[in-house]
Amino acid sequence: MKLEHINVGMTALALDLYIKVAFSGLPPKVKPPALGSDYNENIAGFLNRFEAEPSEEAQAKLRRYVMRLGNRKYPFMKFVLQEHLIQDEFVFVVDTHDDMFDIPSSEFDELRKIREFNREIKKQIETLWAERELPTLASLKALVTGSGTQEEKNRYKDFSSKAILVVDDDPVMGETLEELLKSRGFNVERLFDGVDAVREADPLRHALIIMDNDMRIMDGQEACRILKEDPKRCSIPIMIASARNIDISMINKADAYLVKPFHQDVLFSFIRHILKIS
Repeated sequence: MKLEHINVGMTALALDLYIKVAFSGLPPKVKPPALGSDYNENIAGFLNRFEAEPSEEAQAKLRRYVMRLGNRKYPFMKFVLQEHLIQDEFVFVVDTHDDMFDIPSSEFDELRKIREFNREIKKQIETLWAERELPTLASLKALVTGSGTQEEKNRYKDFSSKAILVVDDDPVMGETLEELLKSRGFNVERLFDGVDAVREADPLRHALIIMDNDMRIMDGQEACRILKEDPKRCSIPIMIASARNIDISMINKADAYLVKPFHQDVLFSFIRHILKIS
């Protein structure tokens, strides 16, 4: 949903449903401190500010509006309105924010329980949002699923014998991109890290690799370098995608570089250019 269509009333509903689930069982007066005393004024302020995430994400292109509300067991969970993959399309997301800590072996079981609790809370909240037809990742995936015309599908039909390999350690990003590509008639395979891409990439199976740059074990630049130096697989075109600015000279082995979020037309223009589709 376009940002200008997300208003105070819609955001207040999303927050009410968040609080209903995240703080169920607590006294009604117990509210997240972040909401302050003037509920609507606070929401309006929330919609009018941009908060880039700290450290490495400070250069992020994805616009992200954040309010740390927590839940009844964990203080760091976030209410987020963010641009997700497709430029100018915003969705409400619950960020569990529980992957930020190293896990001492003595505390692993306890932290695992907190993570499981947080993920269940996230699932419940986002399900309620979807039921009330608020913009969510589910609605975004539905939007891109139905976005391809039969004429566009015919344009890419010569590549139906091979797949586009999508490599991204964010499962929701990967799923959304997969649905977008399938909407144009492409076959899609998905992997979750550069290590997997290096192991599985096959010119007989894959017409193109679209690979996120920022992955935990092996990033896209390194995976691209390895594949391009392999005589048997260097012919596979590789598109590197990233939400952060990258020095283009660092990825000169890639066939294309895509900044997230992107317009759908830009993505498919790149694909047509790389695959020499008229």
